[in-house]
Amino acid sequence: YERWLRHELRDFVRDTIDSEGAAIHAYFSREQARAIVDDFTRTGNGFQEVFGLVVLELWHRAFVTGLPAELTRRTV
Repeated sequence: YERWLRHELRDFVRDTIDSEGAAIHAYFSREQARAIVDDFTRTGNGFQEVFGLVVLELWHRAFVTGLPAELTRRTV
């Protein structure tokens, strides 16, 4: 997952963690979260922390605040 998050999903990670109204900002300052992501992008260090932040944010959206309809739609 490390390479995937650091390269192919880099923009997704940054947008998820740095988005306006992100739930993780209730637990971590935006600056702290941004610094963790920036360090990971530059050095590859902190994979578990970045993965944890993304999972926490997506979990919070899904089970606490709800995801936008287009992300919950299933296609058959």
